[in-house]
Amino acid sequence: MSFEQEVQRHGQWRRAVVERMQRTERLMQEHGLASADLSSLLQRLQQVVAQDRMVLALTGPCADGRAALMRALLAFGDAHYPPLPQAPARCPLEVSLAAGAAALRLLPIESKQSPWSLARWRSDMAAWQVAALADSGPQALADAQLAVTHTRRVCADEAQVLGFGEPTTSPSVLALLAGAGTDVPRWRSAGLQLPHPVLQHGLTLCDLPMPQAMGTDLEPIEAPLADARAVLFVLSADTGLTRADVEFWRRCIEPLQHTGRAVGVTVCVVQTGDTARAALGVDALQSSRVVASVARTLGVAARQIVVLSWDMAAGGGAPMRPSALDDALAQTLVQPARAALQGLLRQDVALVFQQAAQRVQGRQRDLIDHLLELQALAGKNTRLLQQMRWRVGQEQAQLDVSVARLTQARDRQQVQLRDLFGQLGPVRLRSLMQDLMAALSDTGVRLDTKAVYHRAFDQLMTDVELADVAIQNMQRQGLDLAALFDGEQGARLALAPAPDLHTYRQQLRQIESSHAQYLGWSAFVHRLKSGFGIRVGQTLMNRLQSLFDTLLGDIEQWHKQGLEAIEGKVKELRHQYARRLEALNKVQDSAAQLEREMADLRAQNQRLDDLNDELLQLHRASMPTPEGGVPAESEAMHG
Repeated sequence: MSFEQEVQRHGQWRRAVVERMQRTERLMQEHGLASADLSSLLQRLQQVVAQDRMVLALTGPCADGRAALMRALLAFGDAHYPPLPQAPARCPLEVSLAAGAAALRLLPIESKQSPWSLARWRSDMAAWQVAALADSGPQALADAQLAVTHTRRVCADEAQVLGFGEPTTSPSVLALLAGAGTDVPRWRSAGLQLPHPVLQHGLTLCDLPMPQAMGTDLEPIEAPLADARAVLFVLSADTGLTRADVEFWRRCIEPLQHTGRAVGVTVCVVQTGDTARAALGVDALQSSRVVASVARTLGVAARQIVVLSWDMAAGGGAPMRPSALDDALAQTLVQPARAALQGLLRQDVALVFQQAAQRVQGRQRDLIDHLLELQALAGKNTRLLQQMRWRVGQEQAQLDVSVARLTQARDRQQVQLRDLFGQLGPVRLRSLMQDLMAALSDTGVRLDTKAVYHRAFDQLMTDVELADVAIQNMQRQGLDLAALFDGEQGARLALAPAPDLHTYRQQLRQIESSHAQYLGWSAFVHRLKSGFGIRVGQTLMNRLQSLFDTLLGDIEQWHKQGLEAIEGKVKELRHQYARRLEALNKVQDSAAQLEREMADLRAQNQRLDDLNDELLQLHRASMPTPEGGVPAESEAMHG
């Protein structure tokens, strides 16, 4: 199966899952079973599936190979490709799906003079230059690849401010460079949006130049790599690997294979020249030697290396992809992306299935009990009806006692939640980070910067651990109340699981580790001359604020779901009692009405059986097959 077919199959599976969720939500609403928390969860899952992206990053020292591979992955049929740019790319290029016409967005290199991070610039598109492209085919991609090669000449001082050149350069050399000037990239980042059939299935391509073409700012490279599902490391068999290439691999690529998030890495060795000889296998021995050498140098398995052969000088068009590359992309990008999305869905879909199935089964039990009551009432006397009314009244009184107990517990948890938000809120975060921000902003020589840095993160970690203990205590209290409510009412109260803060502790340590490199002596001169310390502090504060905002949002959502589950269950029980009393009144009016009521209950029970089958299909659709493929149910979802 080709790469395009794998991507299309993944996109069809995603759309089928979204349609199944929409149909399930619609049926739940039609039957009056869609509570606010369940509808909110289904809508959030639909958004997660619909917006999921498969990011494929292309990097490595062979710029021509990356550009040609980009064209091969976006093959436009038999369309003619303009020649490849002669100059190497000087800034990242992201190719993603366009909502409308094709457009090219370019962020000027002068944005580096601002302390804003690249992520902040992405959220504020006012500074980007946008060019509408009349052609959305090969010419649009060629224009974008040409644009990222543009440079402009600046003086040495401005080059250092923009992050190009070493600050330790001697004054005499600086004076010489100031007169001659130096070339720097014209753009800091670029984005090409295309209405392309492959991109509409969730694929995003990122062409990432090597650091020597980017200056000292590695954020435009590290950020896309952090989001990538798979990486193609492209190098030329003619030039091999330099020391700088290996250092880049060790620093940026190799760690991706040892994180908790599965990232597939494939090394593409490009052999240019006589493609006919390569096709005939004349260079097979040479290819095996290249693979062995690259595998030994980079410390990867030979199966992770794909040898590509084509003549890029013969027109610069898109090369034919070998089946080995398609297989590697299917195994490292598409299949892991589907497995990751299924893993993300599995717990939440199981929760939807559990809660919805409990509601359906609870409604069915009520219908059957109601039906049995009505059947027992058929031909009975008024005394039996009075006994039934008395029993309903007793059950309603017991419900009022249970509700009063739940209300008291809810008020106590509200107080605990306010304390928790104060412990993890922005005021607390700014207080803990105040000394560290002052140390990073200080232009003098401070020997305690690392100590202040680690002390601040230790306190943040302590706050998160205390919050975890508090949340687990609240969860245990809620489960005890739910068990008591179940024993009194015979109606299971399903509570959402407490948020797991272990992931946030890992992310906190990862943030601490990733920014510790800016505290050493090697970064000291940067802080003196270009305000580097202030930008590091602001970037660190932004990441911490985002992490704690997400953490508080999860806690608030968990607490809100618990409240909505209680309110929904109480409302459902009261509605059941009202229906039972109404049915008893109808029984007194007419025996014929009694028969119609029982027939209606049987029909409702049948519709609930159908809804239960629909829920089972949704649950199965989110489960991966043993081979990691698409479940059989999801392939027939459109029926």
